[in-house]
Amino acid sequence: MSVRHPFSFLLAIWLVAGMTAANPPQHPQRTTEAEQSFNLALKLEQAGNTEQAVAIYTRLVEEFPGNLRYYQRLKHVLRNTARYGELLQVIDEHLTLYPQDIQSQVELGDIQLALGRKERALQAWEGILQRFPGNMMAERLVLTHLFTNNLMDEGHAVLERLREAKNDPSFFALDMGRLYAARLSYDSATDEFLRHISTQPQTVTNVTNQLLRFPTEPEIMTMLREKLSQSESPQALRILASVEFKHRNFPQAVELYQQLGSQPKELLDLGLDLLAEGEWNLTQRLMEQILADPEAVALYEQAIMTLARIYEARSTVQEVNLPLSGFYQGNRFFTLPFIRVDEAHISSLRQAMTLYDSLTTTWRNPRARLRLADIKYLVLDDFDGALTDFQSVITNRSARQYYPQASLRLVDVWIAKGDLEEAEQARRRAETQLKTRDHLNLVEIKAVELLFLSGDSDSLLAHVGGLLATLGPNDLHFNDLMELSGLVRRFDGWPEQYAAFVQSERLLRQNRRSEAIAMLAATLEEDFTAVSPILQYRLALLEVLQGNYSQAEELTLTITGETEFTELGLLTAAELADHLKDDAALASTRYLAFLDTYPLSIYSDAVRLRYRTLNPEED
Repeated sequence: MSVRHPFSFLLAIWLVAGMTAANPPQHPQRTTEAEQSFNLALKLEQAGNTEQAVAIYTRLVEEFPGNLRYYQRLKHVLRNTARYGELLQVIDEHLTLYPQDIQSQVELGDIQLALGRKERALQAWEGILQRFPGNMMAERLVLTHLFTNNLMDEGHAVLERLREAKNDPSFFALDMGRLYAARLSYDSATDEFLRHISTQPQTVTNVTNQLLRFPTEPEIMTMLREKLSQSESPQALRILASVEFKHRNFPQAVELYQQLGSQPKELLDLGLDLLAEGEWNLTQRLMEQILADPEAVALYEQAIMTLARIYEARSTVQEVNLPLSGFYQGNRFFTLPFIRVDEAHISSLRQAMTLYDSLTTTWRNPRARLRLADIKYLVLDDFDGALTDFQSVITNRSARQYYPQASLRLVDVWIAKGDLEEAEQARRRAETQLKTRDHLNLVEIKAVELLFLSGDSDSLLAHVGGLLATLGPNDLHFNDLMELSGLVRRFDGWPEQYAAFVQSERLLRQNRRSEAIAMLAATLEEDFTAVSPILQYRLALLEVLQGNYSQAEELTLTITGETEFTELGLLTAAELADHLKDDAALASTRYLAFLDTYPLSIYSDAVRLRYRTLNPEED
């Protein structure tokens, strides 16, 4: 049998070049007829008619002996149908014309082995080594075929002989490491990989990726740590640091980087990776080390920016996001942007702002200005200050990469200030300045949002209809628009309730939750209508955000009618007990009630899994 190998590709190129030189181009008509015959043979082969396919391939190889495609396809069919005698003859005839084709010579050994002639196979491969002494391609091919045919003892004997002759103990080590890893012999694989980087340290990334694919069983990890820590190669410690990082042993990873005497840029990159993992303390330690290094002045700006991000992250608490339930969960039109500050860590926010401010004054860093503006908008309700900062980024000619984000944020801030006219003017200015299709699509989404908040449902639906046709179903915002359009249509015939709903959404975008809650509650005190479940469910989720769990539970459990909001109400009540009140017994009761009431719900499987997690003794 033939074994695919990366060197086969190089051989194929070489063969094509050689065969083309030996065989001048054929007449175009003759070539076209040959290709038609070849395609017919492929179809016959796929249909299982291998006899006719072999006949055509054989004729094509005889007529075009230098065509590698025809030759390879004939070999493939003969090999798959175990017609080894014919295959031997085809390869022998080919080698008569092209004696330097090492790949075909190696395949002769595979065929002899398939016929049960092990000694002949070994003689064939040994003959190649003798005929092409020092040819690394030939040596690698022979070794690959020995090992992949499970001739381990013979393969090791040849490998040791070649390593000694070359005075290169790492020859073929990378291939051997992969081979051992494929055979689940991770101990030997590690030895070979380390042998490889001992002479080729520049390949450390490749070797690291190979070792990171190992299973995570304790005995394998213990072996890997021992071999890497005991290796004399400095690259081994670098690999060990990557292993520890992957397995979330972050302090050990940092300690190894310190042992390696890593350069400040490496420490900065490590810190950014740790920041992405939420390891704030370790990241802060590394940034402070960089700032204390007089040789790392060029990295001070990035280190200060990273420190500011850490302080900012420590001070804020993301809003509640229940796993399954929500008001059109994930839909940007109903996702509230504002971030709550943990009062116990307000000093961290001040430190973040101080650092961002220093970056804007010392380095005129537009990204820091952008973060300051976001904090003022999203956290502090300082909308005037945010406007000033966003406008500063927009007018900074050296900050063009941040212009799209700043210009779209400017629209949001005007919405938060309650001025939809100014928001529309800001949107129009962005529309004239932004160039890419993705950015212009975002501007169109802002237009939809402004139409929604204006309360003009007819203009909104017309605009959304045209936009849906333009964007297409693969666009990220397509489903959001479909959901918004469907929701607005449900308010047909209920203009007063729609006006109250839109007004409450405007208040929410001004971070005036209490007023939005009061407006929805007042609307629900009036007569029950077909859209009351929508308003009641939205009100319940706002009470959850405010931490008013008792009011939220009462609202979710009393939604009447046969709508999806009744279903979502029961699901929200269960998740509220589960994730916010930590009452597993109550949550389990409500999950069971949900499954009994809505057995065909799209949430049933997820609810069932969560119930089993809470009640493992029932499995």
